[in-house]
Amino acid sequence: MRTIPKISNPFQLLQEKQRLDQRRVELEKAIHYDWRDLKDSLQPKNIAKQVISKSFNRKEHGKENDIMTGSISLLVAKFTRKMFEKAGVKIDEWLKK
Repeated sequence: MRTIPKISNPFQLLQEKQRLDQRRVELEKAIHYDWRDLKDSLQPKNIAKQVISKSFNRKEHGKENDIMTGSISLLVAKFTRKMFEKAGVKIDEWLKK
């Protein structure tokens, strides 16, 4: 943490104000990018990618990990199948019009 410098004249006050404004802008940008990354990582397609990649790139060989990974993989597979079925129905309806 930075200590607050002693300000002895108006020029130093102006410099400190500019430094704080610049720091505020940097922090706002960081928050914006973090928020965007968080929203992106919570999309269903990205969650599925993360689960699938973790299930194929296992580094731990514990029995609990295998059971949990298998369960999650089954859930993702069922979810994906239902999405494709719904998409197929929508495409069929669209083509019949």
